[in-house]
Amino acid sequence: MITTLDKAAVSLGDPRVVRVRSLIEAAEVRYQVSDHRGGQLLAEEALVATTDADGPLRVQALCSLIKNLFGFPEFDRCVELSQQAFALAQLLGDPQSELIAMVCLTRSYYRLGLVSDAFELGLQSVDLARELRDHSSEAAALATLSLHYLVIQEVTQARQLLDESFTAARAANDVRQMFWALNDTSHLVGVIAEQRLAAGDREAALVFADEMELLVNRAFQVAHEAGSSAHETWANCNRASVSLIRGDLEAAEAQIHHYRAAALEHDVERLVIYADLDDARLLVARDRHIDALELLESDEHQLLLSHGHNLAIASHDACYLSSKAIGNFARALHHLEQRVLLEREHTAQLAERQARVLLARLDVERAEGAAERAKLEAEMQELRAVGLQRERDQLHQTAREDSLTGLKNRRAADEVLTDLLRGSACDGLAISVAFLDLDLFKVVNDTYGHAAGDAVLMRTAQLLEQALEPGDSVFRFGGEEFLLVMTGDSSDAGAEKCETVRRLIESCDWTCIGPDVRLTASFGIVRADSNEALPDVLSRADAALYRAKRAGRNRVVVA
Repeated sequence: MITTLDKAAVSLGDPRVVRVRSLIEAAEVRYQVSDHRGGQLLAEEALVATTDADGPLRVQALCSLIKNLFGFPEFDRCVELSQQAFALAQLLGDPQSELIAMVCLTRSYYRLGLVSDAFELGLQSVDLARELRDHSSEAAALATLSLHYLVIQEVTQARQLLDESFTAARAANDVRQMFWALNDTSHLVGVIAEQRLAAGDREAALVFADEMELLVNRAFQVAHEAGSSAHETWANCNRASVSLIRGDLEAAEAQIHHYRAAALEHDVERLVIYADLDDARLLVARDRHIDALELLESDEHQLLLSHGHNLAIASHDACYLSSKAIGNFARALHHLEQRVLLEREHTAQLAERQARVLLARLDVERAEGAAERAKLEAEMQELRAVGLQRERDQLHQTAREDSLTGLKNRRAADEVLTDLLRGSACDGLAISVAFLDLDLFKVVNDTYGHAAGDAVLMRTAQLLEQALEPGDSVFRFGGEEFLLVMTGDSSDAGAEKCETVRRLIESCDWTCIGPDVRLTASFGIVRADSNEALPDVLSRADAALYRAKRAGRNRVVVA
């Protein structure tokens, strides 16, 4: 129990107390300029030198450490220390200590995903700060409260709170909070501008970009006057975003280079990652998707992401879109799968941390209610994961399907034949493989155009699917060449099926393509040996097809 005597002892000018106060003040100075590592070390030294008997001084040391830890992914430790500070402040009955601990606990809850609890505590923080006329704590509480409205996508309300945060910070002459209120507002306006740009409303996007630039300039001026080069670098990061939104790629390139160099100088890894992502955006804007992929897939970029930053998802999203843009669906699929994996890992880790906090803080009744909220949040995450899985499945299908005919493509053929050959070695299944090539197809393209050629290929695919039996497969192997995979008792059965298809193609009415169009097809068919490698099977079938062509076309040749 903290007594009046204990609290009074803190105010005495003994050397230990003077030293602790000096350490806390130095940690706050480091926090103001975002030197979180230096601030953390000083705050930890102050904390070691105090006990709960030091009352408000102990709370100040705890909160100084927590604020500096916010610069790192120290979720569990921030919550644990915030709960200690808040419990001690309540025990003291000191409103000022309770306020600074409440602000830290609110922010810790948001980082842990306990949005509803954080919102309730945030409202209490704002009310208490205004009651105590503590403008600095009010500014921090309002900025934290804005996170709730960002989560539910109430952008207007979030911006209003950030504007109020700036006003309160200016009244307290809290330059750090002034900067972040302006910087976060500029980022918020930038998000709106990019949404308008994505929707095709470039005029509206440019209006928001102009507003964003004004906010960035104000934020930079605040940082410059405070002598905080680290904050200047954050502002320059947003300045590069303005140029990217406007499409001023030369300016964006110079700005990205400038703030990347500053980020490396100040050892701000998060800003280096932002520079990589902005460089990738710049390359995409220049239609250099392969270069963007090489940048984001580089060892240097991946090493930065491995240090615990939560920007890996954004990096995989960018790689996924660039891979799709260049038609590399396998690569796109890889990045989509990595993104889904990260989402699931993050959800699992967040759920585990939330459970630990809830069980430590709540009684059984409140724990059940909080668990229900956690369940709903998990279901929302699961819905997102289901959506991503659906897109993954669609990509998987697209990578194995011919977009023109709807038939499976060569990649799918390799997979199916490999599995069949492996299975035939076990159960003795007879497999016939045939290449079909449309005779003189180039003449159709040259005479009637590629659209007519595409129509022939689609009609041929329909005929093949109609003619073959259940258990047989047909693939578009490339160009005017198709691959037929048939099961049966003998190669004669496969040859008969090929002959049926040949007659269908020969007798088909092709006059819808052109008045003089007649089409035939040549076939080369082999009986696959269960001990034979797939390339050898295809090579023999291709050789049989070549003999059919040389023998005058429009025929079936069995190898």
